[in-house]
Amino acid sequence: MTAVDIIFGGLKGAAVFLFVQRVAANSRTGGTASGLVKGCIVCAAACAVASLLPLWAFQILALVACTIEARILLQTELRTVYALTSTALYSFVITETILRCALMLFTGEDFQVVYGSPLNHILFSVMYAVPGVGMLYVLYRILSEERLESVREVWLHYAVIITVFQFISVVFAEFCPPDGSDTLTCLVILASCASFLVMSVIVINFFTEICCAYRREKQMYMLRADYNSVKEQLSVQYLTSRRLKKIRHDIKNHLLSAAALIERGEPESALELLREISDSADKLQPTINQTTGVSLIDAIIAYKSAVCESRGIRFNYSLEVLPENKIELSDISSVLSNLLDNAVEAAEKTEEPQVSVRVFFYKNYVAVIVKNTVYRTSQHYSTSKPDSENHGLGVEIVSEICQRYGGSYSGKAEGGWFTASALLRI
Repeated sequence: MTAVDIIFGGLKGAAVFLFVQRVAANSRTGGTASGLVKGCIVCAAACAVASLLPLWAFQILALVACTIEARILLQTELRTVYALTSTALYSFVITETILRCALMLFTGEDFQVVYGSPLNHILFSVMYAVPGVGMLYVLYRILSEERLESVREVWLHYAVIITVFQFISVVFAEFCPPDGSDTLTCLVILASCASFLVMSVIVINFFTEICCAYRREKQMYMLRADYNSVKEQLSVQYLTSRRLKKIRHDIKNHLLSAAALIERGEPESALELLREISDSADKLQPTINQTTGVSLIDAIIAYKSAVCESRGIRFNYSLEVLPENKIELSDISSVLSNLLDNAVEAAEKTEEPQVSVRVFFYKNYVAVIVKNTVYRTSQHYSTSKPDSENHGLGVEIVSEICQRYGGSYSGKAEGGWFTASALLRI
């Protein structure tokens, strides 16, 4: 082990972190420029120290160090940074093993002799590093074609598979002969590594296709939700239109009655009749007597209040004025709409349907808490939605948005109520 190996070990660590950061950046969780520099330095230092150890120990220490550093700086899921880090380290070890076997078969040289001079050592280190960097770029191109969004189970399966590939590649590298005299062993290891490399590329490409399919499924879910929302709006508008027609039909008679009451010297009764007409007109449009200061949030709650009224659901709300923040309106709209949609559909099936929502500011977080009565079978709570898969997708979307803003989502059923809580850091 020489200074050359330590230097190249450090460069490998920096390349691994850069790969993870760039792929994560494609998923809008890429961290800052200063974080990129810091991460590269820390990972380079950790891998430089790890290069003093055997290959298997280097892989473990580099995997742990780069994963932890990426998790802290990029603020993304642990399973994501672990899987990407393992992918990067695997690409280096598998390409280096393939190149080493190929060179030994071609030259038959003892590599300890080839490494005799520092210049040769540098040249062969560069020769090993170039295919690894090239493979890393190919994997980056594959993984950056789509935003890597998928359910937790898919990420965990991919992490397990790529870890197995990494372990097998390390085993092949450890059993690789020091020279080309053992031709059969070199051929077997070369063929095996090449096969695993092809398999890993296929698996990674398949994983990106799953992410693409998941993204399309989310888009379809959002389109269906928008379609259902439009249907509800049309239904509310239809009821409003019928009320308006009724009031327009009766208003002339009411005014004539009010005029008659005034002529008979009963102004109080006339005023009472006019107030009833005014109250009826006020109920035509959904309104709320509290506000968050965000017109979109207020509009959603007012609209859902009207929906609940049309469905016979008791609706309560508590709103506080929110401070200025950088949360995108589309994200807070998606969180609030999904939670309220789930709550309304679940509460509608209960005997005494109720829905309540609270929006407030708490310790640098925008908090959204939605409660609804739930249907309970035996001793277990269950969703009343026939499409439970889409119900889970809506919760997954809310959870992803919360995580993107450094927050969290939780749901709990207790005492005949289901409580959904979403936190988004401003």
